[in-house]
Amino acid sequence: MGLIDRVEPIDTAWQKNMATNYYSISHIALHERFFAEAEQAARKAVELDPAAHLYIAHLPAALLFQGKYKEAQDIYLKWKDQLVTDPGRITEEVPLDSFFLSDLQQIEGTATSRMDVERAKAILTHSPDE
Repeated sequence: MGLIDRVEPIDTAWQKNMATNYYSISHIALHERFFAEAEQAARKAVELDPAAHLYIAHLPAALLFQGKYKEAQDIYLKWKDQLVTDPGRITEEVPLDSFFLSDLQQIEGTATSRMDVERAKAILTHSPDE
């Protein structure tokens, strides 16, 4: 049992490191318009470290640009107000919708439908009561 206790923190640290790597891959793949690969990498990051909510950031855009509107919408609605630590500003928490909108703005007008982007922006910028 003592051996298992010594291995666990290494495994946990390894998993967190791998999750971060998959998150980075999802970001790169999304912005290079490899949407299926961005989806796979984001899902793997979330699987490896489900407590790090930031790792879901690129998933809805990757789904949206593959035509998986319902899945993307469900994620946008569920997670848009979730606060996460911004990797660029470690001491500051921001809502995930800022990451969602950033992805849309960076990809908008490239290989995407304007209607898809506008639909996603509407979900993110309007409250459900409007």
